[in-house]
Amino acid sequence: MKPYINSIENIVYNITKNDFRAVHRNDLGMLFVKENDITIKGIMVYIKDDEIKNITTFFNDQTVQSFFKSEYDKYSNYMIDDTCMQHLFDNVIDMKMLNQLPISLVDEEGVEKACELLKQYITQKAIPFFNYWQDIRDFIPFLETDDPIFIQDIFCGDGVEKKVIIWKLCNHPKYQNYVQVLIQSYVDYLEENPNDKWAIKDFKKIKDIVKRLEKTEPLYTWDERYLIKKE
Repeated sequence: MKPYINSIENIVYNITKNDFRAVHRNDLGMLFVKENDITIKGIMVYIKDDEIKNITTFFNDQTVQSFFKSEYDKYSNYMIDDTCMQHLFDNVIDMKMLNQLPISLVDEEGVEKACELLKQYITQKAIPFFNYWQDIRDFIPFLETDDPIFIQDIFCGDGVEKKVIIWKLCNHPKYQNYVQVLIQSYVDYLEENPNDKWAIKDFKKIKDIVKRLEKTEPLYTWDERYLIKKE
């Protein structure tokens, strides 16, 4: 085991009060997670050639992601990461701290510098991120828009599909109408573009998800307060 592994682990464990555990130590780096049956919160430290290349934070909801089972890895195919904060909020933590990267881990000085950066990142970026994203209801205020590009930018892939799932699981009153309009938009588009293979694939995915959702009970009782963005 590389000598810097323990130093990095100790920083994460100490700052998070042992809430996070290391699950991966591989060619990509080190992954620390806090998880339960529903949610996963993760901190990924990307390490290659004994250098820290990047640090990211992510949130995952296993119920939502389970609808993408064939391509689903709960530790890599996640819902949202810390880059979304630039997209959703004006007053976000300055990420210039990561401009220090890459940092070499081949000597004690480099390890100390890396540990200080990791401490700063977790305190200023990761913990506020995790405090904000607690469950799928926190996404509701951002999903009221009909702009598919905005929705895609929120999530790490499959944005429109995840909106459909979240609205159903939260018992959103506009769910049925939204699904009908969405499906009709695919029908209309494919009538004019019958050979668009990507649209055909996406349409099938949406229909499969909606079919599964027909047999799925909402997780939450709808509340208008879900529409209020958290501070």
